[in-house]
Amino acid sequence: MTSLKAAAVERIKTYLNAIDSLESEKQEISDEIRAQYADAKAEGFDPKAIRGMVKRKRAKNPTKLVEDEQILDVYMHACGMLPENPLAAAVAALADDGLGRDQVIDGFKRMVPAGGEIIAKVGGDPVRIWRDETGTAFVEPYSEPKPAGKPGKAMKAGVATVLSIVPKDPIKAAADRAERRAARKDAESADEPADDEEPVE
Repeated sequence: MTSLKAAAVERIKTYLNAIDSLESEKQEISDEIRAQYADAKAEGFDPKAIRGMVKRKRAKNPTKLVEDEQILDVYMHACGMLPENPLAAAVAALADDGLGRDQVIDGFKRMVPAGGEIIAKVGGDPVRIWRDETGTAFVEPYSEPKPAGKPGKAMKAGVATVLSIVPKDPIKAAADRAERRAARKDAESADEPADDEEPVE
């Protein structure tokens, strides 16, 4: 076994003492954090919610955090773990607020996924709202293509309605399948054929 020089031994002892001291401080800080969560719980607050808020506050890239949460919501909806499509719920909230066209479009700009787009009618001509890979949102006029198949049901005028969501990732197909299943269930419960089924005569 190789013996160390006295200077090297002293350096190792210095590192050892410094790390040991920091570990002790870390334990004390950890105990203090636990005490803060316990105090919050004692006052009736939810520690899990506070932990989530701390995580959000400390996030280095808030845009990435929001994007991750949006993807998680879409996955959960596709797997049946969320009863309503997250975007549909957000759109319904915008419509219920009675916001003006520009305010609704601003809301859509915050919802559109990075690298994806939303085509929407918002009290006027349709618009394409899209976000590039850097996270910058853009809005431009949109011309609807002529429908190739049979026309769908008419939509209420004046309500913010998403016509198409085109994310640039593989979850769209799963989300579309989940929405078609939900539409079929709704149609069956109302004794009406779904849009993609022929009526039985």
